Amino acid sequence: MTCHFHKTLVTILLAAAFGHTSLCAESLPDKRPALVGNGPKSLVNLINGKHVMGRGLEHGALFFMARIDPNGFPSYSRLWGETDQLKPLRDEVRERLAEARFLPAVYNRNGKAVDSTTHVKFYFIPAFYSLR
Repeated sequence: MTCHFHKTLVTILLAAAFGHTSLCAESLPDKRPALVGNGPKSLVNLINGKHVMGRGLEHGALFFMARIDPNGFPSYSRLWGETDQLKPLRDEVRERLAEARFLPAVYNRNGKAVDSTTHVKFYFIPAFYSLR
């Protein structure tokens, strides 16, 4: 091998090695709270709007708190805003929370999910469900 070819080969290998790590690194914020998400197992997509409307709810809002484990599952939850009018929504949210999967919180860019507690105001707007 010639000296020029050897230098070129080393340069290409170094560029590939360092370029690959910067392309593969996921850009995470320093801190990210647990998020509801938008996947097939997110709470929003698990709620059966037609069932809630069929039980007579026109619109409503609930507050809930959930402790989210690093795997994204809620280990504890509590609902507020419970009135007789909101019973269909309360029952549906309570049932679906057990199946829901959240995006877990992240701390310090290490990519490791951490335990967290999140507070959510959940609005039920029938017009949204009629668009689906």
